[in-house]
Amino acid sequence: MINRFIFIAALIATLFLVTCESLPGLLTAEPGASMTHGDFLVEVTDGENGRGITLLRWLPDRKKAAIPAKIEKVPVTAIGERAFADKTLLKEITIPPGVWKISANAFENSSAIQKVTAHKKNPRFLSVSGILYDRESLDKVYYPVAKHDFDYRLLRQDDAGESVYALSVSGYKGAETVVSVPDDVQGYPVTGIADRAFAGLDFIKRVKLPRHLDTVGEDVFEKCLRLETFALSSQNINYTVNERDLYDTRTGKLVWYPEAQGYFQYETVSMEGISYIVITGAGNTKKKAAIPPKLNGIRVNEIASGTFENNPALTEIILSDSIFKMGVRAFAFSPKLAHVTLGNNLAVIPPRAFYECTALQEIVIPDSVTTISLNAFSDCTALKTVTLGRRLASLENSAFSGCSALTEIAIPERVSTIGENAFAGCRNLQNIRVDEKNKDYADIDGVLFNKAQTAILRFPEGRPRKQYTIPDSVDKIGSAAFSFCQRLSTIDFPEKLTVIGNYAFFYCTALYNIRLGENIVAIGNDAFSGCTNLGEINFPDSLLSIGDRAFASCRALQAAALPRNVVSIGENAFRDCDRLTQVTLSRKTNVSSTAFMNAAEISYTD
Repeated sequence: MINRFIFIAALIATLFLVTCESLPGLLTAEPGASMTHGDFLVEVTDGENGRGITLLRWLPDRKKAAIPAKIEKVPVTAIGERAFADKTLLKEITIPPGVWKISANAFENSSAIQKVTAHKKNPRFLSVSGILYDRESLDKVYYPVAKHDFDYRLLRQDDAGESVYALSVSGYKGAETVVSVPDDVQGYPVTGIADRAFAGLDFIKRVKLPRHLDTVGEDVFEKCLRLETFALSSQNINYTVNERDLYDTRTGKLVWYPEAQGYFQYETVSMEGISYIVITGAGNTKKKAAIPPKLNGIRVNEIASGTFENNPALTEIILSDSIFKMGVRAFAFSPKLAHVTLGNNLAVIPPRAFYECTALQEIVIPDSVTTISLNAFSDCTALKTVTLGRRLASLENSAFSGCSALTEIAIPERVSTIGENAFAGCRNLQNIRVDEKNKDYADIDGVLFNKAQTAILRFPEGRPRKQYTIPDSVDKIGSAAFSFCQRLSTIDFPEKLTVIGNYAFFYCTALYNIRLGENIVAIGNDAFSGCTNLGEINFPDSLLSIGDRAFASCRALQAAALPRNVVSIGENAFRDCDRLTQVTLSRKTNVSSTAFMNAAEISYTD
């Protein structure tokens, strides 16, 4: 019995060896040999990692194709050109872990494919939502033609030295009017929306954004004319939805404005073949508004004069970086406007742009701005903090006048012009600091001077001190240098001083006694006007001229002994000086007919 069994076993072994010799297998075939194995036409390859198989053709046409990991113990390593091409029924393909190469046209003209899935242990390829990616380059290897939802880009995030993947929506092929972007897909978080991902999809009315969203590209919802609003998880810390507009909470910038709302009125301007939009009007019900970078696909570059003037509801405005120009009084007299974000391409803050915006508390001037114009922020009485941009060159007259809450301001390096009364009426301003590199201005202990320190330009009104000694280097007191400094009672003038500018001590109501230097030659218009407690003045022999209204309303002044060298006394120079009864001057002095009140008794020294 045992001998019979041994005989049969030997016979079977002999037959197997004969078969192998007559039909060589994949293990013994020459490299480059092709043969049919089941559903596949395959080719044998030899490479650095040993023997492998390239699939040349999938022979049937069924709904699903599962590529085996091995054929006759030889690993499948590649998918050749047009291996799954021209299939009409094929919908799903499964790729094993050993495949490291897939030809670019491997799935060509198979329009029914909805899903290509790579084994999770495949080191080269990764599949998410049926889309096949290259793990290293992050490129899309294949996007199923028949897929009818989201297209994604693969993103790499480093986590403790390991590659962790995330997704960014790059397109949408669905037809839903309410689109819900998933928080994650197969465990991969959706963190971004790529440029123009939903552009032109004018059927979309509402978009739900993912919880992990941290990046939104350019023109994402361009020409989505029916888009009305966004929905966003409260767990997202990067973005917020305010009155249906989408904002980046990290920058405060508008991400997208649903054009279906119709809040803005605008016109399209064409110049030399280039079109841009000018915002010309806005509704009066929106609390927070942001100027979008585009409307109907056209760049928004300008805000017209008075667009938001007298807006009763507006509390916050955000300008996109596309804005490079805005007109006068653009936001003037908007009583609730408390927060303003300016774009990074704006060149000029125009006259009265934010005039009397009494709720505005802080303003950051971007580096692009070179000029802050006349009365741009005048009477913004709540304005406490001002940050001036690095490229600012000019602060025009009364730019921040009447900003009574302002306590300190820093003048940047490039400022070369500070106009008259730029900070007049800032009654709590205590320090004006100047960058040491500034070539035109300097400060001494927070008081503004020219660079050479020969002219004092502005003494901050909010300083509590009652007495101030002007430095010996000063020969001129600039226009409005001490105006409205109502705490100052005594001023010590240097010997070098020759000129007292217009409005220099205008309405310094506590000033009661001054002794002018021996070299003063000119006292400007309104220089001491409104100094109601000024009771005594010594006029030096060097004095040549007294300007219009120079001492008007100095109601405590009783006598004025003017030296012989005075050439002229301007109109209303001593108007409303009720107690001035004794005036002494030379007959050679050219005196305006309105220089003194009728009650003044004039006597002549010659």
